[in-house]
Amino acid sequence: MSLTFYDSMLNDITSEDRMDEVSSYGYAWGYIGSCIPFIVAMVAYILGGGLSENLMIFSPKVARIIGFAVTGCWWLLVTLPLLKEYKQINYVEAERGEIGDVFRKIFGTLKKIATHDKKVLFFLIAFFLYIDGVGTIIDNCINIGTDLGLPTVGQVVFLLATQVVAFGGSLVFARLSRKYRTAPLILVCIVGYFCVCLYALTLHTLLDFGILAFGVGCFQGSIQSLSRSYFSKIIPAENSGEYFGIYDIFAKGASFLGSAVIAAVKLAGGTINIAVASLAVFFALGFIFLRMSDKQPMGK
Repeated sequence: MSLTFYDSMLNDITSEDRMDEVSSYGYAWGYIGSCIPFIVAMVAYILGGGLSENLMIFSPKVARIIGFAVTGCWWLLVTLPLLKEYKQINYVEAERGEIGDVFRKIFGTLKKIATHDKKVLFFLIAFFLYIDGVGTIIDNCINIGTDLGLPTVGQVVFLLATQVVAFGGSLVFARLSRKYRTAPLILVCIVGYFCVCLYALTLHTLLDFGILAFGVGCFQGSIQSLSRSYFSKIIPAENSGEYFGIYDIFAKGASFLGSAVIAAVKLAGGTINIAVASLAVFFALGFIFLRMSDKQPMGK
């Protein structure tokens, strides 16, 4: 729910010509900001004996409490300016009615998209496919390293570095969005992730893992931010909340597919390298459907 409200704010806070840039800045500062509670939680983990009992100052339970408390306080702190300054502009006046009316409206919107708005339909299919690949790689980073027997500390350091790289990558694409259209930039990100998946076939050492993490970081924030701004441009602004509810359903609903593919490959006797490489199919199909969406006229 929070993502639905947050993503739909884009139409309220900027003009269409700056959506790509503003969306990219949102992800960029989000990634670099997340390093702060991440580092505090990691220090607490170390001082709680996570690496060695010789470094233990307090119990692992206290370390976990510190990690959760810092994260909660961080969320509260960065939300205060939003609560103070944000004013919603685009919305539909609420109507009193039954819960069933809400679902009928949602299904009505889905029917409208399927029959009358091919641009949105093809984009949602593309998004469903490639964002599944993105989410699967992000969620399984530690599993990949563990399967390869890589040291945990090295993995955590590289994952922290990925946040910094994602910050820089988002800023680069924010600058590129001033000169180039959104769809081609997303296609570049998809191709980047496709190459990352194929690179996984060569993954063996901690250095290989670091290079993979760097590649993910280059496109991680950009593909998410540009997808959000592209969608904002092709939907009715006054229905942003409703449409982004559907958008986030597609995002979260896709999360099981990639994990299922990795599990299936592992159960069939394949390596984690082959499992990650197989995710390239999601990006290839996402590339095709996004091209189809880009060729469609608005509202048709």
